[in-house]
Amino acid sequence: MANHPSRLELRALKDAFLAIRTPADLCSLLAEDMLELSALALKEDNYEAFFVQKRNGEQRLIENPSPPLKRIQRKLNDCLQAVYHFHRSSAAYGFLSACSDDPPWAHRGIVANARQHLGRPWMLNMDVEDFFHAILADRVAWVFLNKPFSFDTELTNLLMRLCIYKGRLPMGAPTSPILSNFAARLLDTDLELLARSKQWLYTRYADDMTISSRQEITEDDVQLLRDYYRAHSFEANEKKTKLMGPKDVHTVTGIVLLENRLDLLPEFFEDLDSEIGKLSEIAGVKGRLGITLMDWVDDYAEKIQGMISFAAHVLGESDARVVKAEKALGKAQHGPKDYGAVSWLDFPYH
Repeated sequence: MANHPSRLELRALKDAFLAIRTPADLCSLLAEDMLELSALALKEDNYEAFFVQKRNGEQRLIENPSPPLKRIQRKLNDCLQAVYHFHRSSAAYGFLSACSDDPPWAHRGIVANARQHLGRPWMLNMDVEDFFHAILADRVAWVFLNKPFSFDTELTNLLMRLCIYKGRLPMGAPTSPILSNFAARLLDTDLELLARSKQWLYTRYADDMTISSRQEITEDDVQLLRDYYRAHSFEANEKKTKLMGPKDVHTVTGIVLLENRLDLLPEFFEDLDSEIGKLSEIAGVKGRLGITLMDWVDDYAEKIQGMISFAAHVLGESDARVVKAEKALGKAQHGPKDYGAVSWLDFPYH
């Protein structure tokens, strides 16, 4: 499926996926061999687990599926995205494919999620402890057994096995994000009803829940929301529970909410400058050694470009900080023109 499919394409894929009734139908839709699909569903060691360090110094577990399984999960993700587009919660803003027929302002994402809460003096951020891992196999089965899918047990069991690892959603499978949206639909429904009764605004970006209000949000309200989480077999991550009042800086998923516009935390640009500095140092070493092919350095530059693109998405491409970062990245990638003589003693890694 294209990155930004049309509504017609989404509807056609949704209808095709909801029409399947047997494992053979699934294989036909995905253009996959039945024996291979069944073998992958039964195989226990389909994932490579490793840790990556987050920006805050903590470790994030990644469970990377094998190439054959990842190929199938990507196809399943396309199908599930198409279905969810027509059955999505109005509160959900994360893990969604943009529709090319929608105007840019209607696309849901991290920036659109933050914009919903502009101008509200009270705000609460909460998220779920180990969100993907909290979604167990029986909840994934519940998703496929119930509307809009209403699949039978045999087909449900096959789909569930293709999407779970160690009895829950894995952190790293292409299907986990969209399945988490389906699994959180009842939570979204209950919290939307609660928000309406209290004149709150509720949105969810992945597992990051944000509630904002023109009236005070109290500690009793926070406890009530914890109870709602538990009622849906989720647990609030207390380290990330943050209640903000009129005098506090309001942030949503790392985005700062000013009176009528969005901004980024100073730490974001400090990290960006640091990453560009590291790239410049590496590029200088490349030039001095006459090295022209270093794919990992190019990958590093692409990640930095991703940070700059995110800043441009939040702030606009003409923002002075974005323009400065773009120029600094370009300069860092090319390195100094005059490398001078090479001496191993000059390297900062000896």
